[in-house]
Amino acid sequence: MVDAIKTDPKLALYRTAVQQRAEAKTNGEYDLEKDRFFAAADFSGGRLEKVAVDALNRQKLQAAQIFDGSTRSIKVEFILTKAQASGAYELVIRGRQNETAGNMTLTLNGKSFFEKMAPFGRTESSSVHFPVPTGMLKETNNVFAIRLAAEGKAMEVDAKNDEIEIAECPPLAIHYAVFKRLANKPETP
Repeated sequence: MVDAIKTDPKLALYRTAVQQRAEAKTNGEYDLEKDRFFAAADFSGGRLEKVAVDALNRQKLQAAQIFDGSTRSIKVEFILTKAQASGAYELVIRGRQNETAGNMTLTLNGKSFFEKMAPFGRTESSSVHFPVPTGMLKETNNVFAIRLAAEGKAMEVDAKNDEIEIAECPPLAIHYAVFKRLANKPETP
């Protein structure tokens, strides 16, 4: 059974979660002991596909949740203990966008904490850090969602005029997200 899971081409995108976790750890964005990691495959409501992570190297592909005309929102549900929920966190999201991405809203347990233009790289995937307001995470069930407003006209690049051709990138592609626990600040007297 395990060998079938390892080799089944239909499950290839789900197996990339291990690689995404390793990348986040290498980038200093994930610590197994204190952070919560979510690979693209952990989110629901979207479309899981492989996309180019770099506009100049179409061979480097990675699994991502795709936002396009059919997908506007993805979410992940997770449980925290009382001790985990009481800490201070920032959210790290690794993604890539094109110029049609538009406004992105981040919500945690139904409350919005970011609502601005999507801030990710256009020529290559980038990680963006978002402060998580204290008290938004709760003990037991939590729901984190990313919503994208309707995008504008799709970008078209004229390669004949020596412009950089942007490798296939949908309006927004999310590779992974990490709720990163911040160091506790000592009490001031």
